[in-house]
Amino acid sequence: MTFYAFNPGVIKSNLTAKSPWYLKLLALLYIPFEKDICDVTTWLSTSGEVENVSGKFFNHDRKMIPFHEKVKPEVGETLWTLSEVLSSNKG
Repeated sequence: MTFYAFNPGVIKSNLTAKSPWYLKLLALLYIPFEKDICDVTTWLSTSGEVENVSGKFFNHDRKMIPFHEKVKPEVGETLWTLSEVLSSNKG
């Protein structure tokens, strides 16, 4: 089993549909940057380039981000353990 984490970038969604008016107003600023699809998701699920890569973080333009430099090791260990539990049949 392979695991990836990624930032999809700005994509069209209903995320702010039930948000307060000021968040909806703020979301309007992102409209020029919205995409219809999340390219990195498609790339991660179909590309042979990352076939043997697991547990890495990718940004919206397919660059691998050194996750260990951005997050404390304890947070990463906790996240990994939780991922193992959630993905196991023993759950």
